[in-house]
Amino acid sequence: MKYFSSPKKHRLENLFLKIAPFCLFLPGIIILGCAQSPLTEKKEGEAAVKKSADIPFEYAILDTIFGHREVSDIDRDGLNDIVVAHNPEDSGFLVWYKSPGWTRYLIADMASYSDYKAYRSCDMELADIDGDGDLDIVGRIGEPNSDIKGVTCWFENPLPGGDPAGPWQRHDIGENEYVKEIHAADFDRDGKMDLATRENRRVQIWFQDTPDSWTKKEIGIHDHEGGDVADLDSDGDPDIVLNGFWLETPDSARTGEYLEHNVDSKWWTQKEPSWMDNNCKVCVIDLNQDGRMDVLLSHSEKPGYPVSWYEAEDPGSGPWVEHVIAGGMDYVHNLRAADFDCDGDIDVLAGEMLKGDDPDELAVFINDGTSLAWKKQVLSTRGNYSASLGDIDNDGDIDIVGLRNYDSGPLELWINGTKTARDLSLARWRYIEVDNSRARWGDWAEPGWSRYFGLALGDLTGDGYADIVSGRYFYRNPGRGITGAWTRVDFGLNVDAMIITDIDSDNLGDVIGQACPDVYWLEALDTQGNNWKAKKIGTQPPTDHGNGQGYMTAQIIPGGKPEILLEGGDGISFFQIPDNPEAGGWPRTLIAGNSYGMGAGDLDSDGLIDIAGFDVRSQEDRPVTWWKNPGDGTGAWKKSYVGKTDGSFPDRIMVADLNGDSRLDIAVTEETQKLVPQWKTYWFEQPADPAGGNWPRHTVAVQYTTNAMDIADMDSDGDLDLITGEHRGPRRLIIWENNGQGRFTGHLVDQGKENHLGARVADLDSDGDLDIVGICWDSYQYLHLWRNDAKKSDKQ
Repeated sequence: MKYFSSPKKHRLENLFLKIAPFCLFLPGIIILGCAQSPLTEKKEGEAAVKKSADIPFEYAILDTIFGHREVSDIDRDGLNDIVVAHNPEDSGFLVWYKSPGWTRYLIADMASYSDYKAYRSCDMELADIDGDGDLDIVGRIGEPNSDIKGVTCWFENPLPGGDPAGPWQRHDIGENEYVKEIHAADFDRDGKMDLATRENRRVQIWFQDTPDSWTKKEIGIHDHEGGDVADLDSDGDPDIVLNGFWLETPDSARTGEYLEHNVDSKWWTQKEPSWMDNNCKVCVIDLNQDGRMDVLLSHSEKPGYPVSWYEAEDPGSGPWVEHVIAGGMDYVHNLRAADFDCDGDIDVLAGEMLKGDDPDELAVFINDGTSLAWKKQVLSTRGNYSASLGDIDNDGDIDIVGLRNYDSGPLELWINGTKTARDLSLARWRYIEVDNSRARWGDWAEPGWSRYFGLALGDLTGDGYADIVSGRYFYRNPGRGITGAWTRVDFGLNVDAMIITDIDSDNLGDVIGQACPDVYWLEALDTQGNNWKAKKIGTQPPTDHGNGQGYMTAQIIPGGKPEILLEGGDGISFFQIPDNPEAGGWPRTLIAGNSYGMGAGDLDSDGLIDIAGFDVRSQEDRPVTWWKNPGDGTGAWKKSYVGKTDGSFPDRIMVADLNGDSRLDIAVTEETQKLVPQWKTYWFEQPADPAGGNWPRHTVAVQYTTNAMDIADMDSDGDLDLITGEHRGPRRLIIWENNGQGRFTGHLVDQGKENHLGARVADLDSDGDLDIVGICWDSYQYLHLWRNDAKKSDKQ
């Protein structure tokens, strides 16, 4: 494999394909282009193309097979995967490629069926057909070389209880002829996913009674090809938009009449006696962002037609006004729309299939913001067929998954570097092993099986670089590059150091640690932290693990130094730093009895810091709650219900505004001893009344037990991202990039290295980006560090 020089090469390393044992071919990804250097040599017959710098795309080949492709998260790990229906004339199979390594898994092999042995459709749809929270696949299979005999069916994702590696169970929906389009939507608004399929001269709507029972409605239409489904008339139900006309879904979707409305008859009144007549690619989107849906059309099987978009104030009566995006492109069998350059407006992808005069261009038309002027950026001149879109490298921008032709591979990728170029990269990391010989708590005291829980990051030496404290150790930052030796200093007693905070306003480092029932203030005796003294400042009951797993500082009582919050055997409490901290006996106040975990923030916007946590450790009842600060320094905190986890115990909890609505939300992870990938990371969205309960719950990820989490703006784009680390399983460290509205895309930092109360972030090398530190339970001897190289040159 050869890499061309590129600042994104580290991200592309994750795109190399690992071959699953069953594979019928030997696919591999070949990097052919890069964002910074134009292609200067021909690859597989492609004419040399100089790529515009406006959208930095890189080109790669995924596999040699061919067929329809879709992009989405198949295994619910937060990373987008790729599904492909391989459809030669006389056979076929369905596969999916798992991100980020792109291992290929078999979903269904048509050769194993006794009835239909070919994938006979121009389309495929990913949708949650059975309502179990994962994506299933809808397609059509049929007799080889026959357009008549076949069945639309759906393939059931084995999740949540099974393994999506396959195979998947097939469920038949109903027989039909060759299908041009498949779209999933709830037409009758009963909460179940229905389907619309298009043949040459009829649309079939399959209403779901149960996942294995469907009621069919047929509607006669103009021939021949093209369709999309969207709420064109803004009445709350999906409509069916076809080649130059659309069908209005009635209030009674199952029994009512679907009225036909014209958009532009030139797309369906071609009367030359040819199967190439009246074929379109159709895309419905609010292109000019005026709150009304628009229609994009191109001719997919003929020359001489434009790529156009249409708008209308009244989609039913019209008139629909045509705006030409591009002329001079023929056989445009690619038509998609998305904000490729991340500038807030919608761009258009249009491409010619491998037919007619060369060059056969695939191009992005970049919107100038008015939707009336477009800049053409050519990606390829060798043809492409029915490209699909999605964020395949999980960096927050839209990539392209293409196919050379309907009957030939390879599967092609155009990897968009816009988001990476504009914001800090989330893909450039250098692993540093800070320590590999740490002791555990149980080497010194009971319980003998316990480990250290403490981890804190902060500058304890005054040199401008953040140091690390964890368990009974202080680690001095080596400075520039942070790759030098991290000097380890033992505190001199078995204490679990957890918090760095200024206790006495001098120039010596201060640390808070637990050795339950005792709580200690550790103070450096010199500016370099070579020696420390310990002062007992109070007591609290031990937990079932000895020391607590929840700790932080927060300004609970307005004014003065922040309070010390610690989890103990009786719940969550805070210690006040007195005027004379050397005297000991710091006041302790219990604020949340029989509770554990903690996040802090002003949840009710009254100017006081509140606490979020978990009410009880019960297998049957796992409530997430918050406690209102009374503002008088007492323990009379009122508890309010937030929601609950439904898979296992809640473990990590943090408070932050995750959707940009200026109200604080609550993020939670689940932990378990079961080694299966079905434990979730959630965020609970704060409602208008935070004390009213029933906060809407959103799932960020489904993965193995997740005992590490932090929240920070990792890509410097102005919103808060989540960082999670798995305790067991593949032990992945993932950054969940926030789109600003609480929807998250995963970026794998590393795997195979455990995080237990780790995955904490701080700028350790003082270069302006955030690094990540991890500690472990099973592999307790290690202290991990991932240096963020987003702001470093390739030479550093």
